Amino acid sequence: MHPTTRQDGREDRPERAGRWLAVVEESLGRGERVVAETLHWTYEDRDAARAAALELARTHALPGPLSPRGRIITRSGEDCYRVYVHGGSAVSHFTVRVLQITQIRAL
Repeated sequence: MHPTTRQDGREDRPERAGRWLAVVEESLGRGERVVAETLHWTYEDRDAARAAALELARTHALPGPLSPRGRIITRSGEDCYRVYVHGGSAVSHFTVRVLQITQIRAL
């Protein structure tokens, strides 16, 4: 599964995965979880993953709060968004991170 570099400088990769992810991490109660679906979409470059992360920050729907009334999107560095969703009686939050894939290994 390691990429090989051809003479023209291009990489041949046996897997169809890009090198970057835009991952949603939800905080629910006292625990956190990664939204598994976000691990299935990969991006060839960091800029594409950043654009996807911002779109997720704008549109991702949490299981709560009920009746969302608005959201505040903050940025921490170039590759992390923290989103606060205001509901009728509570504020929930989640994080979207841009991550570089460094290794894929089957167990």
